[in-house]
Amino acid sequence: MQGDERMITEVEKDIAFARKTLEGLFREKACIDRTLERMTKIEAGAIPGDKGRLSGLVQKCGNIEAAREFLIFLVFETYFEEDKDMSYFMGLLGHFEFLKESEAFSSLLPENQKKLLNLLGVQFDRVRSISELICKYIEPGGKTCLDIGCGIGQLSYLLAEKGMNVIGIDRNIRESTRIKEFLMQKYEYAMRVEFNEGNALGLPNFERKFDLITLADVVEHIDDKEKLFGEIEKVADTGSMIFMHTDNFNKTRLSLVVKRMLDALRLRNPLRYNIAWSGKSGGHTALVSAKDLSEILKRRKWVEVEYFYDKNPGSLLCPSLFSNGYILKGKRG
Repeated sequence: MQGDERMITEVEKDIAFARKTLEGLFREKACIDRTLERMTKIEAGAIPGDKGRLSGLVQKCGNIEAAREFLIFLVFETYFEEDKDMSYFMGLLGHFEFLKESEAFSSLLPENQKKLLNLLGVQFDRVRSISELICKYIEPGGKTCLDIGCGIGQLSYLLAEKGMNVIGIDRNIRESTRIKEFLMQKYEYAMRVEFNEGNALGLPNFERKFDLITLADVVEHIDDKEKLFGEIEKVADTGSMIFMHTDNFNKTRLSLVVKRMLDALRLRNPLRYNIAWSGKSGGHTALVSAKDLSEILKRRKWVEVEYFYDKNPGSLLCPSLFSNGYILKGKRG
């Protein structure tokens, strides 16, 4: 009982930090709105002003609305980097085991702040769905798994539930470690998950090889694919399996083309795209097509290489063009 009370106290502290941070986010958002409203009037010639102040950003993003989304994204990212308690709280909201508990605690927040939590929670729901999708292709059993870019461990725990012993690697494991401490009190499988700090381009030295290597939405962040797979091959044995999920390069490229066509016609963009339209996509600067990624693996002596496109509205018409992402698997030869 004392353990539960301590956990409630800890979460209440996290709620306090979250409340403080969300209030800051709303102040920043209001400031961004005022700035861009003024910029719109300057661009239209309605009021005098220096067009050069934000015109570079607007030009890169495509239009005022895109610039607004980009600035708001940067504010969110800055808060999450600087306020680890806020990041931890958001991690709890997104974790499939913590969702109900977190929603109960979030009832303490004002209604307008709940809406922001729901908005930000979409990203965590996406990570969960991707993790579940990967697990559909993996047979259960007592295998060893290295989960590269594990985040707070959504995929790691799903793999542990299937009977695997998992090591999750990420640059920052504070949130994942705190979540594990709580999960171990409730779920036996959490004991089979371990988190280590590390970098995909410089993996820690392990004394073992792994039966399975997973990367959920990692490869699109890494330009040097050859170095990435070189590191992976150090921990893969003959017969080891690799499963990756990444964004669909073709769909992103199509989005850029459509956006530029609409801009050329001076039409308001009716679609929602990723924030940065200048060739980069919210940090996803190294997108690669399923075909090209398959060729890299085959060239490096991986066998039984296959890929499967996500199912989403539009993907039935042309998966390679309209799917949000794809899973690629291979076996070490």
